[in-house]
Amino acid sequence: KKAGFVSTEDISMQTYYDDAETFRLFRVASTVIGVSVDQLWEWYGDFLVTYSCETGWEKMLTCMAGNLQEFLDNLNAMHYFIDQIAFKSEMKGPTFKCDPQISVVERTQERRKSGMVDHVIFSISPDDQHKAGQRLAHKFRKERNNIDIIIEEDESVSPSPPITLRDFNRIFPYHICFNKQMVVEHVGVFLLNEYNLADKKALKLTDIVQLIQPTDVQLTFKNIMTYLNTLFIFQLKVQSKRNEEELAKKAGILNQPLSLKGQMMMLTGGNSIIFLASPHATSVRDILNVNLFISDMPMHDATRDLIMLNQSRMCQMELNKRLEETSKKMKGCAEELEKRKTQTDHLLFQFVPPQIAEALRQHRPIDAQTFNESTVLVSDLPDFLSICFNTSPTELITLLTDIFHRFDRLIHLYKASHS
Repeated sequence: KKAGFVSTEDISMQTYYDDAETFRLFRVASTVIGVSVDQLWEWYGDFLVTYSCETGWEKMLTCMAGNLQEFLDNLNAMHYFIDQIAFKSEMKGPTFKCDPQISVVERTQERRKSGMVDHVIFSISPDDQHKAGQRLAHKFRKERNNIDIIIEEDESVSPSPPITLRDFNRIFPYHICFNKQMVVEHVGVFLLNEYNLADKKALKLTDIVQLIQPTDVQLTFKNIMTYLNTLFIFQLKVQSKRNEEELAKKAGILNQPLSLKGQMMMLTGGNSIIFLASPHATSVRDILNVNLFISDMPMHDATRDLIMLNQSRMCQMELNKRLEETSKKMKGCAEELEKRKTQTDHLLFQFVPPQIAEALRQHRPIDAQTFNESTVLVSDLPDFLSICFNTSPTELITLLTDIFHRFDRLIHLYKASHS
């Protein structure tokens, strides 16, 4: 209540809360418990790992990587998959950037150095098996020092690559390669043909794309080198040929520009970077919005399978949703039917003794009974015709209702039966 929530029912696992509400809840909780906010965040981090494992993410976290740095490097892609593909949420996951060697600096210095605006403080602590001397880190250093690199020349291998640039462009139709000056050196065959890039010379990367993810990062060669472990999403600034044709046919209705999602890889010792990408689409609706087809993607591209599997999942979810709605309606109809059945049963058997009514419900024969004496309670309204002539219909109905109510009360009082 101190945090602004009336009860625990106001907090739902399926609701995305604003950061201000989360921070307010942590501040109030730290005051109530009597610990610092930083300590509470550390406890939450411990709980989050346990909670993730208990909710089915343990195997995925286990197979992410073989060491700590590679695990942190791949967290960006995992958060993107969870937020944007698995749950289609509006939440923006964190961005991790790992350096082999890092020195502790002031936050303002780090902001000037990396260009990052928002920071999240987190710590990585050894578990119970590695607290003494931090043997885990020692193990990593020992394994690294004992590796011997042997390079042998194979004279049978030709010094020239067995694949030409034209073949490479056809194999990766959506890739973009650029140098330190951000000048595009070559692109995939789809981009080359659909966006008329063959005739453009000294074309810069910033002329054809705008950076969507990672956010709050300027599109420079240095920044890209810094975020090589991050998933990149670009949106093309120009329209394709087919979009321009559709624009002419639909009289002003323009399709969405194509977005590319992929990985940055360093080439030629850091003098060039290649962006190996695929269309940023997860459903059939996404590719229709950009006027794209599944056949435009190579068969080795997992995006094809992702789109078809996700579309199948969406159809199944829609069917499950309809089934759930139908089940709710049927449940409501069943409850209403049971209610009507009870009312009908009451109306049918309210004028007979309970034992006879129960026998009728169970379709059992009823034996005739003989009583030596009985008492009959009768209600009568003398001179009913005169009353009808001298009273209004409303007054007459009110009078009859009152008489019958009194008569019913007497029947229940003496445990008699209607006849």
